[in-house]
This record gives sequence, C-alpha cells and structure tokens, in this order.
Amino acid sequence: MARTAFTLTGDKELARQLAALGNAARGQAMKNALVSGALLVANEAKTNAPYLTGNLRRSIHVGGEGTEGSTTGTDIGGQKIGRDYVEVLVGTNVEYAAPQEFGFTFEDENGVNHHVEASPYLRPALESTRGEVGREIVGALRALLRRAVTT
Repeated sequence: MARTAFTLTGDKELARQLAALGNAARGQAMKNALVSGALLVANEAKTNAPYLTGNLRRSIHVGGEGTEGSTTGTDIGGQKIGRDYVEVLVGTNVEYAAPQEFGFTFEDENGVNHHVEASPYLRPALESTRGEVGREIVGALRALLRRAVTT
C-alpha cells in the first residue's frame, strides 16, 4: 500500500485561525449578524404599520427584553442561541397587532358581526426586504470572520 506524507508549514497558526472561524460563526456573533438583518425588517414594518396613535409602530422590535406580561411591545422574546442555531424574532406583543396584520371579526352589542380587513405590515416588510436582509447578514458575517482570523 502506498503512503502519502506532507508537511504543512504554519499549521499551528492555521489551526488557530480555523478555531477562530468556528467560534466567530457561533453564539453571540451570529446573533449580532442576524440582528443587523432583522433591523431592516423592523424598520420597514414600522413604515408599513397602520398609524392612529403611533403605539403599534413604536412597539415593533427585534427580539427584546422587557417586563414579562407587558403589552407595550417591548417583550417579544427571541434571540435564542443554541450550539448550532440562532433565532431572532421581529415583532410586537401589543394586543391589537395580530388583528391588524390578519384582520378580524367582532360582534357588536346588537349581535351583528362586522369584519375588519387586514392591514398587513410585518409580512410585507419581510417580503420586501428579503434580499437586502440576506446581503446584510452575509456582510456582517464576513466582517466577523475577517476580524476572527486577523486577531
């Protein structure tokens, strides 16, 4: 059986850079890249959201941490980081956000049903920014990886 041997010069430096690449593409760094793309969706959703008092627009966030049970839109959860995945949410938790997005039916005091048409703002924001979001995330990841191998 033939044997093949080779020598890799700079193998310790290469190993360090490869380890840095793996670490850079995980956890908090990946979350930061996704948040940069998600902010584009949130900003577009704020532009699209129907306006009466401005509360719905102000309540749209990326992830978010607020008072549990709050209906001000600041506590939407998200930003989960696992070993091989990162999840970032865009949205709001104001109680009338979903009815605005999807429409709703209600019964008045006389028992008559009324249907209110949807005024979608979040789904169109995602669709209209899809390509830009992808480019933003890729750009942010490239910058993270570049920093990882040069430090």
